[in-house]
Amino acid sequence: NNADGDKNNGWVSALSNTDSIDYHHGHRVYIGAVTRTLEVSGPPVVGTQTLDLDFQDDLGPFDQEGWNLIGNPFVCSVDWDNISALNKEAIENNIWTWNSSAANYGIYVGGTGGFGTNGVGTNIASSQAFWVHANDINPALTFTEDDKTEIDARFVKSIDHQSKLRIHLSSTVNTFYDEAILIWREDASVNIDEKDGVKLYSPEETAPSLAFDLGADDYSINAIHSNAAHYSTDLKVFAGETGIYTLGFAGIDLLNESTCLILEDLVLDSLIDLHQDSTYEFLLSELYTGTRFKLHAGQWYSGDKWERCEYLPEQTNQLELALSVKEQNLENALIYPNPVNDFIHIDLPEEWDDLINLEVLSVTGQVLLTSQIIDNTSLNVQELSAGTYILKITGNSGKFCMKSFIKN
Repeated sequence: NNADGDKNNGWVSALSNTDSIDYHHGHRVYIGAVTRTLEVSGPPVVGTQTLDLDFQDDLGPFDQEGWNLIGNPFVCSVDWDNISALNKEAIENNIWTWNSSAANYGIYVGGTGGFGTNGVGTNIASSQAFWVHANDINPALTFTEDDKTEIDARFVKSIDHQSKLRIHLSSTVNTFYDEAILIWREDASVNIDEKDGVKLYSPEETAPSLAFDLGADDYSINAIHSNAAHYSTDLKVFAGETGIYTLGFAGIDLLNESTCLILEDLVLDSLIDLHQDSTYEFLLSELYTGTRFKLHAGQWYSGDKWERCEYLPEQTNQLELALSVKEQNLENALIYPNPVNDFIHIDLPEEWDDLINLEVLSVTGQVLLTSQIIDNTSLNVQELSAGTYILKITGNSGKFCMKSFIKN
C-alpha cells in the first residue's frame, strides 16, 4: 500500500514459485516476449466476496496513499459499474489497469457515462489485476453475483455520444504510448471532483507519459462542466527516451461545446489550431521535466457573429495558422540514405518552390548544422560522430517537420 509515502515502494517479492495466489492481491509477473498459458485449478469462487483494503494516512501526498492492487475473484468478467456504491466503501469510483502494449496504466472513471484511457473500460476480465484507490479509513470492496457480466472485457462500444477530446502520445523511438482525456459533462465542474481521474505513472522507464497538471496532482482524466465556455489547462509530456514524439487529438469533430481548440507549445512559443491539424510532432528530451503545453478550449460563436478566442494572437498572426496545401505536405519530404555515411539527400514535395531551412539537431536539441535550400539538395554530414540525429525541415511560415536519421 503506502510504503511510507511512496506507492512505488509497496511491492513485495515472492518467497517461492510455489507460493499460493489469491484474488485479494494482484501480482506482477515478468514472462518475457513470449506467450504463456496460465493454468488455474480448484473450485471456482462463487457468491458474495468482500475484500478488506488498506489505507495508511501518513505525511505523504494524497496520490501516494491508499493504493491497493487486487484481482477479479470470479471466473467471468465483472462490470465495475454493476457494483453498488454501497459496496465501494471509502474508495474512489475508478480503476487502473496495466496495458502492456502501451506500457502504461489505463484508468476507467466509473458511473453513468463512464469512460477510460488506454483501452480500459467498465468490464474487468477474469483473473485481471487492477488498482483501486482508497481515500479514507476502513476501505472495502464487495463483489456479488449480480456484478458479473457476459460481455468480453475487451469489448469497446462503437457509439459514444459524449463530448470528449482523447489525447494520444506516441513516439518514433518505441511502440509505447499514453492517453489522457478532456471531457465535458453536465455532472462535472472546473474544480477537482469525483469525475476526474488521478494519473498513475508507469514503472516502465522507457514509456512516455501524458497528464494534465491540475495543481497538487497530475490527472489522466480532466472533466469539466458542459457550460465551460472558455477553459485552459496545463498538459505535461514526459519522454521515456529522447526522440520525436507526436500528440494526436481525436473527437474534435464531435465537440459542440468547443469549436475553438488551440495547443500552445510553451517551449517553442507557438500556437497550433487543432481544427486545422489534429496532430503535432515535436522533439522531446528524456531530461525535460517541465510543463510543455497548454490546451485552450472555447467557443467562437456568440449571438449572431463569430469571435476570436481571447488567447489567440492578433488577427494578422492568426491568419498564419491557416497553412497552404503545400505547407501541409511538407511532412512528405524524403531523406535518404538512412543510415548515412557522408551525404544525406532531401527530396521536397513536387509543389514546393519556397525557401526551406534545414537544421541538424542532437537528441538533446542542440543545433549542430544549418542550411537553406529551395529545391532538392544534399547535406554533408561527414563531420558528425556516429549516432542518432534529428533533421528539422522548416517552411517560411514556421511550419516544420522532423526526421530522424543514423550516422554511421
